[in-house]
Amino acid sequence: MWEQILLTLAPMALEALGNNFISTKRKNNLNRRLGNAISKQFEKFADTSLDCGDFYRTIQSYNFVEMLRNYFFLVNDGIGREEYINNIEAYIVEECPKAQRIEIREFIMELEALYCKSLRKIIQDYPEVNMAFQLMSISHREILSQIRDSQNEFKRYFNSLNNRATPITDSDINFYHSVSERDFSIIRFTGISGAERKRAQNINEFYVKNTFSYYGKDVDKLYGRIPEDIQPIQLENFFDLGNKIVLIGGAGLGKSTTLNYLFCNYEKMYGSYALKLKLDLKEYAKEITESKQSIIWCLANEFSKRIQNGAISSMQIQETIIQKLMAGQCLIILDALDEIPTPNIRNKVREEIETFTKVYYSNRFIISTREVGYLKNRFDETFLHIRINKFDAEQIKSYSEKWYRFNHDGDPNISFEAFWRGFEEEVARARCEKLISNPIILILALVIFDIESSLPTRRVEFYKKCIETFLTERENRKGAFVWTEKAKSILSASLTIPKIAYYRFKHLNANVGYKFSEEQLKQAIIEAIEVSGMVEWEEPVSQYSKYLIERTELIQEVDDNTLDFAHKTFYEYFLSIYFTKTSEYSELVRLLKRWIGDSNNDELARLIVEMVIQNNEQKQHDAVLSFLFEEIKTEGDAERRFRKRWDVFSLLADLYDHNLIQPKYQKEYNKFILFNSDFIFNFERRIRFKSNSSKGRVRYDEQSMANYFWEEVQNDNLIFVVDSLRYLNEEYTKHVISHDDTPLMSHVCQLLRLNNYDMMQTSPKKISRKYYDEIEYFLGEGLSYTLTTPQIFLSVLSLSMKSESQIQLDELLKYQFMPSDKFQEYVSPESLVALADRASSSSKYLALLLVAVVGCSICKTNSIFEYLLIHYERFSARSYVLTKSTKEFMIFLWETLNSCIDYGSFKATIEPLGLYDECYDSIFEKNFNLYIEHSKGQDDEELKKYMKELSKGKEES
Repeated sequence: MWEQILLTLAPMALEALGNNFISTKRKNNLNRRLGNAISKQFEKFADTSLDCGDFYRTIQSYNFVEMLRNYFFLVNDGIGREEYINNIEAYIVEECPKAQRIEIREFIMELEALYCKSLRKIIQDYPEVNMAFQLMSISHREILSQIRDSQNEFKRYFNSLNNRATPITDSDINFYHSVSERDFSIIRFTGISGAERKRAQNINEFYVKNTFSYYGKDVDKLYGRIPEDIQPIQLENFFDLGNKIVLIGGAGLGKSTTLNYLFCNYEKMYGSYALKLKLDLKEYAKEITESKQSIIWCLANEFSKRIQNGAISSMQIQETIIQKLMAGQCLIILDALDEIPTPNIRNKVREEIETFTKVYYSNRFIISTREVGYLKNRFDETFLHIRINKFDAEQIKSYSEKWYRFNHDGDPNISFEAFWRGFEEEVARARCEKLISNPIILILALVIFDIESSLPTRRVEFYKKCIETFLTERENRKGAFVWTEKAKSILSASLTIPKIAYYRFKHLNANVGYKFSEEQLKQAIIEAIEVSGMVEWEEPVSQYSKYLIERTELIQEVDDNTLDFAHKTFYEYFLSIYFTKTSEYSELVRLLKRWIGDSNNDELARLIVEMVIQNNEQKQHDAVLSFLFEEIKTEGDAERRFRKRWDVFSLLADLYDHNLIQPKYQKEYNKFILFNSDFIFNFERRIRFKSNSSKGRVRYDEQSMANYFWEEVQNDNLIFVVDSLRYLNEEYTKHVISHDDTPLMSHVCQLLRLNNYDMMQTSPKKISRKYYDEIEYFLGEGLSYTLTTPQIFLSVLSLSMKSESQIQLDELLKYQFMPSDKFQEYVSPESLVALADRASSSSKYLALLLVAVVGCSICKTNSIFEYLLIHYERFSARSYVLTKSTKEFMIFLWETLNSCIDYGSFKATIEPLGLYDECYDSIFEKNFNLYIEHSKGQDDEELKKYMKELSKGKEES
């Protein structure tokens, strides 16, 4: 028996560490290593009271794995260990009444010894296991820190792990699953002709697998990350690195469809069984926040609705769910956080979800939300983030083929290839490639092309044409619906459905989970048509209501006597019509200010702007466009300014890309790009990645921008526009150079190009002669530009350090520019190390170092010290080694800047070291004062922690 126990212990320990995250081959190797260590350590328990069947069954259980995992975390932390040991001991005593307590205690002590002697090293040797262990440890430590506070809570926790009798049977759960899967397996909106025959498609036949990008916990960089930093991930691997996932994506990309597909195929994809529970959060937001119902109550209510078994009470269902949650046997899917309309309610629901996932941390959770505005409503750092991508060319074709074949009943005589060739040609003509990478727009494009053989170029036109098709074109072709004259008048009224959408909007503000009943839909139609004499309108209203539900794909039945718009984007489109047709322009601006960047309303805001431009009512148009260009100049803290700028500019860039910005606003658009070229560069990298395409350039008028550039140069404002020569496209720089009668701009472009290339290198390379030529030019003929333009100054400095040129320091130190924040954009890490190395023994280079890291890095100086001292050495390919003496000098410099209360004390500190020179006194004083004003005491916790640990280490030694 003991031999079987030993064989079981190794995989149990491996599972506790996170064995799902490594390959089978490596897992077998790891298992062998663990087996050898365990055999040596636990052989002494053979022929003891533990050598029995009860103990064997105990350590095979899920409960034992869970306790083992928690125990390893506590051993690692050294917190609450003794109390946890006592409770594990009591638990095993209860499960194994014949086992001797002293031997149980000895066994637990050996587990601790196993971790300290063997497992810790094994974890460090396997990166996958180490990563998984670190990720899981966060949530486990949180819950254990809470239950450690009370012995009673500990007992309740351990008791909850017991498998008590379940009041709901497995057959009840299987029935719930079958009902749910039947519902979730239907794709209700496909745009396929024949909506009147309820031709919804099965998800497994119609679903085209999306691609996903893994962001991990670093969601703060969601806007700024570059493609090479982001890893692709498959749907079947979502839970490999954590059990709490936030699925982020834009409107219409298929988040809900993906979650439905996951629900229906979970067992096949993950090879495991779970109680699967899915909530539409907007339906339960009111219960969670106003009625103070728990998420468990909501889950139980969803379960009850689907099984419709009056013999089973809500409390019984809740008890079953709690037991499954405690055992870690649930998959919890929480859809559409972004669709909760009120930010305050959204925040409260998010907080409830965070608490819920902490308490029941051993289950799997996935929450969906739109990407826009998520950072304002983010989850804590224990959640991992995955973004759903737009369709690529292959997915577009795959979906189109499925759609086409279903639309033609799989007729083998119908050629998809002919249809596809025509569709591709029309997409190219209409320049709507980017638009149809969104699945919902792709469906509209297929519907329109199938009917009209042509495509529009603007997004609102896709909705308009497609909806006309749904409402009239198909019906005209079939001639199947006999209309009364009054019903025809309802059908022809342009604001009927927009007013129905607004009816829903009003009720949604009062009830966040609102959906129509049939009677409410009729009431919405009555309010929309604004008629008297209701008796005579009763039949036309009923006819129109029936038509919307049964024959169009705009409003659909989502449950018994419960109706809703087939897709949220249709609802938003009709709302945009309503607001643009009925609101004063000042009211529109107020709504846009509130809605742009909000996860629930951003898409609506964008549609309103497009609708305003299309309607072209001059006052409304001018008010909205003027507002947008004012918004990208938003003042305030850096984070708020960046996000607002990102949200608004992405809207403006899309408008410009589709020729929707009038000429009088194009100058403002192009000038914004000219003055914010670094922002545009990062924006382009981001959108190229989001679209899975190399086509991610922001469009602008290069010729006009070159003219604006020279206007600024003639006004001595080169410093404000020179960044554009580095960040904007080559066509633009050619236009700039062609305007110059001197070689200056050609040299500037070459200098910035070389420096940009140099900053991207991570390995040693031969220094090109061009480096020396440009350094010579800007320290000679172009010196005046070097001394007045920090970007040129820093580029010359960076290339000089990398090429080890002997530069004219005294000339360079006559710089005349004002303090700037350009350092990190123009100085490579290797150049910084080389500069710091020289500054450790030279007053001239120290003056130059202070100009660079203080005068050219306003408010960011501490982050430079942090990078150099903490992060630089992590990149093994660096061509310049940070020596111990240089590192000690930088530590000394940072401590000196922080400890000196005035310039006199700073001067007195560096003077005995031979680092002070009277010639550079004004430079030292100016930059010391800049540091005190902008950086001293600035919140930089990582650097402070590093210096504190360094100081502690010195004291101990």
